Amino acid sequence: MPSARPLGFAPTNPPAEAAASPATIQPGDAEAILRHFRTDTVPKHPLGLTYRMAMAAVALTMLLLPAIYLLLVGAATWCVYWWATHGLIIIPVRNIKVILLAYCGPLFAGVALLVALVKPLLSRPKRGPEPVLITREDEPAVWALVERICRILGAPVPRTIAVDCEVNASAGFEPGLLAFVFGRLRLTIGLPLVTGMSLQQLTGVLAHEFGHFAQGGGMRLSNIIRRVSAWFARVVYERDSWDEFVQGTANQGGWISLIGYLAQAFVWLGRRILWCMMWTGHVISSYLLRQMEFDADSCEARLCGSAAFAKTHDRIVHLSVGANQTWNLVGEHFQAGRLPRDIPALIASAARRLPAEIRARIDEAGEKEETGLFDTHPSGKARKAAAARLDAPGIFQTDEPATVLFQNLAAVTHTATRHHYTVLAGVQLQRIALVDNREIEGHDEVRQERHRRAATFLGSLPPSAIPLDLPETPPSADLASATAAAESHAACVARLRPDLEAWAEAQASVERQSVAELLLAARFVDTGRQVPDTAHVHGHASALDELKARRERRDALGPPLQELGRSASAALGLAASVSMQSPQRPVGAADPQAGWSLLRALAAHSPLALRAREMAIRMHPLLQQIATHQQHDMTHAIHVATLAVRGLAEEVGKAVLPFSTHPCPFPEMPAGATMKDYLQHEHDSAAHPLVNALQCVARFADRHEDALARLLGDFVVVVPTASAPPR
Repeated sequence: MPSARPLGFAPTNPPAEAAASPATIQPGDAEAILRHFRTDTVPKHPLGLTYRMAMAAVALTMLLLPAIYLLLVGAATWCVYWWATHGLIIIPVRNIKVILLAYCGPLFAGVALLVALVKPLLSRPKRGPEPVLITREDEPAVWALVERICRILGAPVPRTIAVDCEVNASAGFEPGLLAFVFGRLRLTIGLPLVTGMSLQQLTGVLAHEFGHFAQGGGMRLSNIIRRVSAWFARVVYERDSWDEFVQGTANQGGWISLIGYLAQAFVWLGRRILWCMMWTGHVISSYLLRQMEFDADSCEARLCGSAAFAKTHDRIVHLSVGANQTWNLVGEHFQAGRLPRDIPALIASAARRLPAEIRARIDEAGEKEETGLFDTHPSGKARKAAAARLDAPGIFQTDEPATVLFQNLAAVTHTATRHHYTVLAGVQLQRIALVDNREIEGHDEVRQERHRRAATFLGSLPPSAIPLDLPETPPSADLASATAAAESHAACVARLRPDLEAWAEAQASVERQSVAELLLAARFVDTGRQVPDTAHVHGHASALDELKARRERRDALGPPLQELGRSASAALGLAASVSMQSPQRPVGAADPQAGWSLLRALAAHSPLALRAREMAIRMHPLLQQIATHQQHDMTHAIHVATLAVRGLAEEVGKAVLPFSTHPCPFPEMPAGATMKDYLQHEHDSAAHPLVNALQCVARFADRHEDALARLLGDFVVVVPTASAPPR
């Protein structure tokens, strides 16, 4: 019988990613960096005839669209003027109420339309805050590399270089019309690219951006396209106090509401026309924008090599995933009054710590990605294939980390981090403690270790999916009996693995249901209500039947989960008994007695958490529609969805109330916080009701699963880990 691991032992996994090669040159040594260029020339890549024709066609279209818009404003102005001067003459009725309604109604509606159309011409979008700039004196090696790449590619040198905390780099004009006219360019470098890439990869990213610089007229055209598209989006989607006034008029009641409804109809019609114009410009310009990306990609491949291009693309994706995890951590620790001192370094660290299986899944998903007809950027798969066809060896090759480019990187990243907190996020740092990244990473590593233990213990299924029946007090046990139960449970997991994988796939198929199916079915299936007898619902009966069939297939696989739950409960109880008897505890573990009580309370709400998880996943696309202000065409759908989610949110609200008696054992929460604080979403009175309800449901699902996994991980320290947990 293999010996059990002692309490406090943290099973280790092989490193998720090999550490970056150590630097062999001094930070900021421009001369040493530039020596990695084998030559100062690359093969030229002239623009094709098709590319130039597309550019001319798009330029003409983007000039015509604003002209058509101005004609529409002029036509609306003339119509309002004509009705104001001739309307009373052509109205045959002399009843004062009829005259007011027939004359003032169209006049008010026309004025409302004019105001909606003219407002965007008079208002200017808010100018963004000033970025963090780096000068030649501060970082001469950065400027030296930039100038060398620009000379090789035949691109103009940027006037300024800015840095931020995003996993991205961008090339564009400085703010203001004069910058556009005189070609004052700005390069923005996302510092996570510096902390998380090799020098060759970062140089490739910069070459891509300078490829846009080298496009000359194409770069100006793309700037116009994006500005015009953003402007049309404002006209179509932006709502303000004027729209609220028109809505209020429609809600007055009586004959005044008729005028308000007429005004709303006029505004809706005008915006529908502009919506068509916006999408016309988008459809026509999307092809050109994709070609411009391919052209910039070719600059990167010719400078750093086709093979390096593929690795660079994958690295950016991994850094983006690391950034998502980092910002989640930042939000959690912000509640406790502390923030990491160095965001770019934390993002790079999170990307390096991604488990190998997660990176494999990300890469697999990327290989399945396809370019959409209206996408402005090609898919990663298409971009890597195009770079591979070039078969370019590249003229810049090195294994040096990108950090050598900056002679004082720590100062730059700390400045950019503080700028993000204070300027972009509006955080008052006087009330916040900036802590070393190692403290944040230490908490996260403990959490991830607990999650790995729980995943192995539960066959990699969501903790809320396993029906745990835990006694109020764990049965008395010694280390030998706990180890025997652990081995028996590990054998149970191995035997049930095919069934568990089948259940996971069935659950995923339910979660993949479309928003339309959810709006038609989830409200009624989940609550047992009768489906309303409408033609709309009857027309989607097949979708409702499919939803039911998928749930039935999932539920038919329930017996293996019941068996796993019984086995897990028995092994967990004995493991908890041993943990309670030991004077030592794993690093970061909760008090065993309090942890067991909390674990039992969480396990009792697992069915609700699983329903909340399903609802949150399937409702997410609709939430995105609201976030982008595209909900005006989905009023009925959003109303039905709000009712569906609100009921579940009310259940969640009642479920979290008893957790106010359980202290929160997690370090990212402030002192004195309870598990109710951890599980409950704070209501935002300014947010859409559906957004509030969905965030309540989603937070409960996420936090419940996280807390359950962390507490399970505390207790299963004596359970041997399975060698190959299912994916």
